[in-house]
Amino acid sequence: MKKLRRTMAMLLSLLMIGIFMGCARKESDPIEVMEAAQQKNSQLTSSDLTMTMDMAFSTSGLTMDMALDMDCKAVGSGEDTQLAMTGNVSAMGMELPMEMYYTDGYMYTNVLEQKVKQAMSLENAEEQIMTISSIGPLPQEAYKSLTMEEDGDNQVISFTADGTQMTDLVTSLLSQFENQLGENGTYTIGDVTGTLTVNGDGYVASETLNIPLTMTVPDMGDMEMTMDCAITNHNPGQEVTISFPDFSDYIETDLSGVSEIPGNT
Repeated sequence: MKKLRRTMAMLLSLLMIGIFMGCARKESDPIEVMEAAQQKNSQLTSSDLTMTMDMAFSTSGLTMDMALDMDCKAVGSGEDTQLAMTGNVSAMGMELPMEMYYTDGYMYTNVLEQKVKQAMSLENAEEQIMTISSIGPLPQEAYKSLTMEEDGDNQVISFTADGTQMTDLVTSLLSQFENQLGENGTYTIGDVTGTLTVNGDGYVASETLNIPLTMTVPDMGDMEMTMDCAITNHNPGQEVTISFPDFSDYIETDLSGVSEIPGNT
């Protein structure tokens, strides 16, 4: 009987500990969990991401879809940094495969089998290669709603944010359209919805964003646009390696005298 009481007491203690820990998890502040995970990801020296972005445009009764599907890898830091972005852009029934690599102070680009290389600083290379690893922390007042629930070992944070607080992020995503917008072109961002998944190790494992915009383009009027983005961080915290192609047939170019390249600023 004493053994039974002792066993029951031990089980009750374990049950109370489990209940307490469960309650503690449920009462965690979503913003604290989000910021801690984003901080942890920012300390990674390598990353392996998949990014997809589906864009839908409509203006004057016309519609157009565009999709971006990219695998992005970054390894090392400082002068030893290596970058790779491979994937595909599709629009109006056309496919545009592309590859971009950065290593040893050179940017290597392969678009439609046009292979070129160019001496480039790491800063400029990072501007050209999409290295978005997270939506980044927003001020608490930017969130209109914020909830968190558990999914196995993961914590899934869902939010609605004031789009005007995400101008920097959207500007970065829309940089390739700046020429189309023109000097007088503007855009308005609606409420942004999304999710952020934190894995059991405390890293941001994936994120989604839905961004509605109204763009005003000179000589075209208003254009409605929706962007659906998804970022998956593969095995954060694990070693990442980049397998580079043979660069021997890449032709060296010098674009230092070109002030502006179409699609970039």
